[in-house]
Amino acid sequence: MNRQDEEALKKRFGELAARAWQSGRAVYTDFLDAAEQDLLLRLPGAALACPYSLFGGTAGAERRIACFAAEPVAEADFPICCLQIAPLQPRFAEELGHRDLLGSLLHLGLERRMLGDIIVRPQAGYLFCLERIAPVLCQDLTRVKHTAVRCQPAEQLPEGALFCLQPMLLLTASQRLDAVLAQAYRLSRSESQAAVAAGRAFVNSRLCENSGYLLREGDLVSLRGCGRFRFLGVEQVSRKGKLRLRIEKYV
Repeated sequence: MNRQDEEALKKRFGELAARAWQSGRAVYTDFLDAAEQDLLLRLPGAALACPYSLFGGTAGAERRIACFAAEPVAEADFPICCLQIAPLQPRFAEELGHRDLLGSLLHLGLERRMLGDIIVRPQAGYLFCLERIAPVLCQDLTRVKHTAVRCQPAEQLPEGALFCLQPMLLLTASQRLDAVLAQAYRLSRSESQAAVAAGRAFVNSRLCENSGYLLREGDLVSLRGCGRFRFLGVEQVSRKGKLRLRIEKYV
């Protein structure tokens, strides 16, 4: 996002907040990516006419909608629908990945801002999207790659099936962001530092351009193009001063 885009987005956030305050009704954005959320989170309170909250359809969602409202808004009131995308004939279905689902969705002429997180599981994929486009997707999304699929509202949110966390132990010299990223994603230290400098690293939805940032227990770390993990803390320190760190990786 260049400077011009940032200024336009800041102005848009201000307009939505003002509309919510003047109308006394909740006003929502479309889905925001990590960089857009970071921009909103960094805005001083005085820049917005009313408070806001962020929600992506379920706890742990990365792409989230901002709701501007003078009074707290229940998560159930966010205009988000969860759709299940499953093969019509599972026995003969191809193995479908995140990129396959996203490609088929964009091929329908949708913009990425209309779509939230996409989670792929062996039996089906789950998509969070804006409520207003859910009927169109249920009607028009009939094929992913060469596999015929059925797209329908998920009867209930299979929380256990959506975000699977893989516990991992890492051995590093420190809790520095670049050191932990290197171990978590099998990068060299210089590669992880370059990724941070390029603006690809986010901690708790905020852009972090400091390779030396010391991770704290509970931090949610995202590296664009690689994935996300939650930092759980230091489990043990070796006699040579090496740290055994615990993380939970989103898979």
